[in-house]
Amino acid sequence: MGTVAIGMPVYNGAKYIQSTLQSLLNQTFSDFSILICDDGSTDGTLDICHAFAAKDKRIKIINNETRLGGARNFNKSFALSEGEFFMWASQDDIFHPDYIAKCLKKLKESPDCILALSEIDFIDEYGNSRGAVDYSNIGTEGMPVEMRIREVFRRVGWWAIYGIIRPEMLRKTKMYRSEFAGDVVLIVDMLLQGNMAKVEEPLFFYRLPLNPGTVEQNLQSIDHTKKLPDKPYTAFLQSVIRCIAESDHSIEEKLKTINVLIWTIANENGFINEKLIYENMSDYISLALGKNLCLMNS
Repeated sequence: MGTVAIGMPVYNGAKYIQSTLQSLLNQTFSDFSILICDDGSTDGTLDICHAFAAKDKRIKIINNETRLGGARNFNKSFALSEGEFFMWASQDDIFHPDYIAKCLKKLKESPDCILALSEIDFIDEYGNSRGAVDYSNIGTEGMPVEMRIREVFRRVGWWAIYGIIRPEMLRKTKMYRSEFAGDVVLIVDMLLQGNMAKVEEPLFFYRLPLNPGTVEQNLQSIDHTKKLPDKPYTAFLQSVIRCIAESDHSIEEKLKTINVLIWTIANENGFINEKLIYENMSDYISLALGKNLCLMNS
């Protein structure tokens, strides 16, 4: 057990996991433990992990008896962790040597924050920077709850769950949900509890594939037993609104937050807005036809 418990859910990650583990072992802050939860890998993932564990006693490996799926495996790696602070590490990302030290310092200096993360950079399959990407990681220090949620939905990519987290605050959420974009709902759930502090340096390197997966592939990575709903983005929005409605905030704060959420998607997030319109086109057509019929009959 260390000050920081790192949960690493893995599944067939042999291609990159060696680089990820080495980046964690190269941290300037060394008081941490790594709990690897393997979800039934069929490639060389476990061999690589055992080779690292044989050389470093901070690494522990658990093999799932049956495949859980991404979301439940993420949750398991947290549930079994022991540490004053917690962070998730994906099997293919890279962490700067100062990532833990600087994020932990930031979190300790920010008592109202549930999580501290760093600015983000994107790398290709070889670990090289992808260059300019129109994205910045989430930082919400000093923001009221409705503006925190706006910060989430002003963007179309979300990697905030990989920060240093206060475990007692994470336990108040419903964790990573086994549904499309369940990680984003978790980010919302966390921001309903408190702010996210950001180290402005890009110390987290996310491996961004040249060909992003489909919506179906996203859900399969989260829960391989589930089928995609007919309207995945609509279901996602409904889940976010339900998360806000079930929070401990006052009715006034909840309504304000939901209004800001809808306004942000309508005015600042063209991607999600287009998806929602497309999924609910029949409703728009019915509305338009209904108005026209009213005019014709008047």
